[in-house]
Amino acid sequence: MLILGRLAVSAECGQEPTFDVISQFRRFPSFHRNKNMPNFDDAWPFEDAPNLACFTVKSIMDEAAPILLVFHDEDDGAWQMLPDNGADVSAAMIVGLEQLVRLDETLAELANLPLGWSAWRESRTSPWIRQAKSEMPVN
Repeated sequence: MLILGRLAVSAECGQEPTFDVISQFRRFPSFHRNKNMPNFDDAWPFEDAPNLACFTVKSIMDEAAPILLVFHDEDDGAWQMLPDNGADVSAAMIVGLEQLVRLDETLAELANLPLGWSAWRESRTSPWIRQAKSEMPVN
């Protein structure tokens, strides 16, 4: 087996290589954790990779605003982590999922949020409320 970054590639002589991506991301190695990383007992809680690109805004990354809205997009599986006032395109950023979890460890509670669902809360210390797409108001 050859490790390319975090992608494991296996091949027997004369066979096509197989790519084992999922199992490589199921465990979150402790050597990647720094002192600011929440303790997940070495288990990364998301099925998505820690370096998955997520949508957010500058005010969250600057810690000027808390994450109060989370969307797990049904069409492409993307995550959006936003403040209560949504997102201004001029302040949009794409960052790794791990970076957002470092900023707010309660995001681990949403690791199993189904595709097409959202979650919201009133404040940084409020519990997350999950909402199915079918329950979201139509504008």
